[in-house]
Amino acid sequence: MATSARESDLENHTNNEKSEPSTVHASYVGEMLHGPRWRWVRANRLARKLEMKSDLQDDEFTLSAARWLQTSKDGHVTHRHTTEHDFTGAVEIHENAELRLQVEARLLSKQPTERIAALSNVSSHAVETYIQLFFDVIGKMNARSWIASHVFDGHNGEPVSLTSVILQNSYRGGPIVCEHYLVHYRFVGVGIHHDMSTEVGRQRVQLELDFQSFQPMQNLSLRQVSALHQLGSDEEFSRPTTGGLRFETDQRVLDELAHWVLHDHQESQIKTDDGFEEIEKCWPSPEDVA
Repeated sequence: MATSARESDLENHTNNEKSEPSTVHASYVGEMLHGPRWRWVRANRLARKLEMKSDLQDDEFTLSAARWLQTSKDGHVTHRHTTEHDFTGAVEIHENAELRLQVEARLLSKQPTERIAALSNVSSHAVETYIQLFFDVIGKMNARSWIASHVFDGHNGEPVSLTSVILQNSYRGGPIVCEHYLVHYRFVGVGIHHDMSTEVGRQRVQLELDFQSFQPMQNLSLRQVSALHQLGSDEEFSRPTTGGLRFETDQRVLDELAHWVLHDHQESQIKTDDGFEEIEKCWPSPEDVA
C-alpha cells in the first residue's frame, strides 16, 4: 500500500527526533539539580574524572570548560588562556562577590551584555562566558518559580540576604531599580545612621526599610514592623521607582503587618476595641528608624 506524503514526512520527523541527542532534556535535569551553575558543576566533575563524558548531557561549552579546568591546577588558573571562551575572566567575576552581584543583578534586570560589561568594568567576553558557566538564566527569565527557587534565598522562613533583595528587586523592577540599589547597597544593613535631612539619607532609609520588609516578620519587633508600615507609605521618601514595584512592596508590608497583628500577637497586643492605638503609640519618629 502506497505511503502518503504526509505520512512519510511524519515518519522522517520521528526518526530524526530519535537520532538527535537529547541535550535539552540533559540540561533540564542539570538545571533542576544545580540551578544556573549546572555547567560549572558538570565541568568540574568531568575534569576530576568523577563522571564520564556523555553525548546526551554535555554540550561543547561544557566540554571546553572541562578541558580548561584540566589544564589548571586544582581548578585555579594562573594565566589567561586564549580560547573561544574567557573562562579565566568568568572565574574572576565569580570569585569577586561585589562584581558577581553587579553582573547578576544587571542581567536579571534585562540589561544587554555589552552594557553590563561596560558598567561592571569587565570585558563582554568574560560576561558572556560567566553567564553560560555560572548564571544560565537568560532563557528562563519568564520562569518566575524557577528563578525564585534557584536564584533567590530566604526560603522556608529563613532570613533573606541583602544580595537576594537586590537581585529580586532588579528582576522585578528593571534597570532603574537595579542601578539605584547598586549605588547605595554598601550603606544598607550595616548599622549606619542615615541623615534624614538629606535626599541621599532618605533614599538609604527607604532601602533599609525595603530590606527589612523581605525578612520574616516574626524576627522583627512591633516597633520595627510599625516603622515599616508608617515610613513605607510616607510620600516624603524617595523611591527607586513607582508603579508596580512600589505597590508590590507596600502591599507585602501591609499584608505581613496585618497578619502579625491579627494572628501572631493578637492576644498580647490587642486587648480592647481601640487596641490599634497601642500600635500607633509604638511608631517611632523617622529619625529613630535609621
